Amino acid sequence: MNKTVRAIYEHGVLRPLEDIGLEENAEVVVTVESMPHPSSELENNSDPLAGISFASGMRDLAQNFDDYRFGRK
Repeated sequence: MNKTVRAIYEHGVLRPLEDIGLEENAEVVVTVESMPHPSSELENNSDPLAGISFASGMRDLAQNFDDYRFGRK
C-alpha cells in the first residue's frame, strides 16, 4: 500500500494528521518532504507587484496592470 499523508513532527515523533489505516506495530518506510513555511513563500515571490499598496502612486495601475507587472512602464 502506498499512501501520502500530512503529518506533524513533535518531540521527535511524526504524528499523522489523518487515519492511515495501519495495524498496530506495522513496519513502514517513510519518505519526508518538508512543506515551506507560509512566510517563506512571500519572501521568495518574484512578482514585482506582490504586496503593493494603495499608496503606490500608480494611479493608472488598474488600466495598465500588465505593463507594470512585466516591466514595460
